[in-house]
Amino acid sequence: MSWTAARGRCRRTAETSGSGGVRWGLAQRRVRRALGFDPELVGQVADVQVDGSIWRRAVQESQGWKFPKGVERLIKIGNFPINAVVIDPATGIIYQCTDASMEAIPAHADVSSWAKTISSFVGYAENYTPGDEEDDEEYARRKRGVGAIHNVIRLVDLLPFAHEYSEWVELFDSLEGGIYT
Repeated sequence: MSWTAARGRCRRTAETSGSGGVRWGLAQRRVRRALGFDPELVGQVADVQVDGSIWRRAVQESQGWKFPKGVERLIKIGNFPINAVVIDPATGIIYQCTDASMEAIPAHADVSSWAKTISSFVGYAENYTPGDEEDDEEYARRKRGVGAIHNVIRLVDLLPFAHEYSEWVELFDSLEGGIYT
């Protein structure tokens, strides 16, 4: 299956063999599941008032949540393993709604940064080939590879690793430790 955009909505399309389309390998599916990425949610912006995917500032603050200054509403676009991923439709900034501290923390400057971080994470996990090295050497190799990805992402956007509660920090630490490879 692959995802295509049509009239602002994402939908699944069947792939034919030899079409050159996206093929999801086992590691990539595991990573997508772990990240909670749900492309079907992206296309449901018109339906969000029915399913509760719009989070309005006044309602959330009345329940104890802290919103960044100037943010009036957030639209849920997916989930990390623990926290929700939401976007401010006015600015395009992507936030992580952290249950532990009941706050929306900036996670990405825009959707392109989010896509770059996801594709870098998935690409590394999908293409990593374990070597014949000892455990310490293998870890050092993963650490160098994940460090290089960190550097590339930071050139585009500092937000994914800027906050102590950013779920990207834990996910990339797990990638470095060999959890997703």
